[in-house]
Amino acid sequence: ARLVFLLASTAFSQVRFSQTDETNYTLGVTSFRQGDYSTALQYFRQVMNDSLNQRSAESYYYGARSLFNLRNYQQSAVVIDTFLVKFPQDEHRYDMIYILGADYYEIGKYEEAAAEFVATSASKDREMAVIDFTGATRVAQNFTADPTALKSAVQGVKFGTLRPNEPGQSTE
Repeated sequence: ARLVFLLASTAFSQVRFSQTDETNYTLGVTSFRQGDYSTALQYFRQVMNDSLNQRSAESYYYGARSLFNLRNYQQSAVVIDTFLVKFPQDEHRYDMIYILGADYYEIGKYEEAAAEFVATSASKDREMAVIDFTGATRVAQNFTADPTALKSAVQGVKFGTLRPNEPGQSTE
């Protein structure tokens, strides 16, 4: 029992409590919920720029969402990349990967977007079929949760959109 206590206290000792960051986070969430993403981002950045504390991960999460809502997709992707390095096991991991996919989609990086969307869908409790549509359709690997196999299935895939009532549409 003593060993477990020591491990637990070591894990918690890495995160410090900051009342200033708690206040900035709360003000950021309030601004975010009111749709004032610019102000929210200012508060979240103050927490993100401080040392690791009780609101760091959530501030990265809301900061990335604020940037996405402000249509600053490049910066949102940077914040998400930092989040995934600093907090690889955080509960918002899959949400952040999904937002990263949306960022890539919005800036025209469709292959990267598809790979991130696949990564959010792949987990031990969710499987996807991998299908290769080159020539005759064949199943490349039947139902897997392996993100590597799923990402390789979407490499080289091209995407296009059509708006049927608009002239001059094309797909890639």
